[in-house]
Amino acid sequence: MTTQIGPTAIAADDPPVDQRVLDVQEWLNATYGPAAGAQWIRVPETGRTGWSTMYGLTRALQHELGIATLSNNFGDGTLAALTTQFPTINSSTTSSNPAKLSRVVKIIQGGLYCKGYNPNGLDGGYGPGCTSAVASLRSDMGLTAVGTMIPKVFKGLLTMDAYVLLPGGTSAARGVQQWLNATYLSRKNFFVMPCDGLYSRNTQKALVYALQYEIGLTDAEATGTFGPGTRGGISESGLFGVGAQDSGGSQWVRLFHAALIFNKIAVAFDSVFSSADSMSVTAFQNFCKLAPTGAADYQTWCSLLVSNGDPERPGTACDGITEVTAPRAATLWNSGYRYVGRYLTNALNSQLNKKIQPGELSTIFSAGLRGVLTSMIVGFL
Repeated sequence: MTTQIGPTAIAADDPPVDQRVLDVQEWLNATYGPAAGAQWIRVPETGRTGWSTMYGLTRALQHELGIATLSNNFGDGTLAALTTQFPTINSSTTSSNPAKLSRVVKIIQGGLYCKGYNPNGLDGGYGPGCTSAVASLRSDMGLTAVGTMIPKVFKGLLTMDAYVLLPGGTSAARGVQQWLNATYLSRKNFFVMPCDGLYSRNTQKALVYALQYEIGLTDAEATGTFGPGTRGGISESGLFGVGAQDSGGSQWVRLFHAALIFNKIAVAFDSVFSSADSMSVTAFQNFCKLAPTGAADYQTWCSLLVSNGDPERPGTACDGITEVTAPRAATLWNSGYRYVGRYLTNALNSQLNKKIQPGELSTIFSAGLRGVLTSMIVGFL
C-alpha cells in the first residue's frame, strides 16, 4: 500500500488547474504506487505544482536508479547514482533497458511541465520538444543553451527554485546568479542556484562558496559558511581599490560587485573597480558607519556578506542581561560604548533575571551612557 498525503486546501485565488501538471501527478501515482509499494507517498492530484509533486518526481527517479530507501531529498546518493547511470541524457542516449530510460525521460518531462517549460508530451521520448525545453531551462540557469540533461541540472529541475525573474527580484541580481552558475557549477559542492533575482539564503551560500574557491580552498575545504578561514582569505587576497581589475582567472572584483548588487547597490557587474563603484561603496560605508575608504576593504566585505559584519569591529552600542553597576558602567564607557540595551521584563517561565533593576537607569545616566529599553516575551520583541 502507499502512504496518502492529504491535499492542501486551495484558496479561491490559487492558480487554475494545469492539465499537464495533473497528467504528471496521475502518471506518478499510477506508475510508482504499485512499483514502489509502501515507500511511495501519493502525490495529491491537484493540477498545481508544489513540493509534493517535486518530491514525487524525486522518489520516482530514485526508484529508477535502484536506490533501496526512497526519500524526498535529492542528496549525494541520488546524485552519485544518477551520475553513474546517466551522466548525460539527450536525444542520442541509449540504454540496455529502454523502458527504464523512457521512464527517466518522463520524469524529466514531468519536471519541465511543473517548471513551466513545454517538452511537447509526457511520452518518454527525448524528441525536439524535450530538447528545446531543456535548452531553455539551461539558458535560464545561466548555462550553455544545449538540450542535454546533466545530473546537477536534473537536481535543480526537481526543486521549487525559479530560474526566471520573480516579483521583487531584479534583473541585475538574476544576472549575477546566472553567472555564478555558469562559473562554478563544475565544483563538487556548488549546485544550480535559483535565478529569480532575489537574494536568499541559497544565493548567499553560493556567493560564499565562490569566494572560498577564489581564496583557493579545495572542494573538501569549501563549506559555503562565512567562517574564520573565509574571513582570513578575504583579508589576504580580496582587498583592492579604484583601478583594480580581474586578471589571470581571478574573480575578486566581480564577486565584490556581486555582493554590492545583492545589497541593492547599483554598480556594473564587470571586472573593473571604477571611481563610480568607489562612490557607491563610500555611500554604503557611511550607511554602515564604516570608515569611508571607498575601497573593497575587509570590514566592507563583511558588512556586505553577513548581518553581523566584522565581529571584531568596535561599536558604540551594546546590550546585556546583567545589571549595569557603577564599575561596569565605567568599563563600558572606557571601552567606547555610549548606548546600553536592557530588558524591561524577564521572559515567561524563565529563571534568568535579565530585567533592568531598580536604580539601574540612574547608574547608566550618571556614567554618561544612554539606555535603550527593550521587552521580550516568549522570544518576541
